[in-house]
Amino acid sequence: MIKTSIRFFDNVPVRSVWDEESSRWWLCAVDIIEALSLSNSPRIYWATIKRRNPELIAICKQLKLPARDGK
Repeated sequence: MIKTSIRFFDNVPVRSVWDEESSRWWLCAVDIIEALSLSNSPRIYWATIKRRNPELIAICKQLKLPARDGK
């Protein structure tokens, strides 16, 4: 069973997933970037960071999370 949750960082919602195996919360990088940078386009910001630092692709996993609009 996958447990998802919304956390808040400086009043910005951050999507998260609980991993039973490692007993950790995994957070959505795009949501964290939005909270920290207040960027209007956090997805583009994240894509630029990954392009400049290709090692992030190996250590950052893509999570199955509901979209902010609930879809």
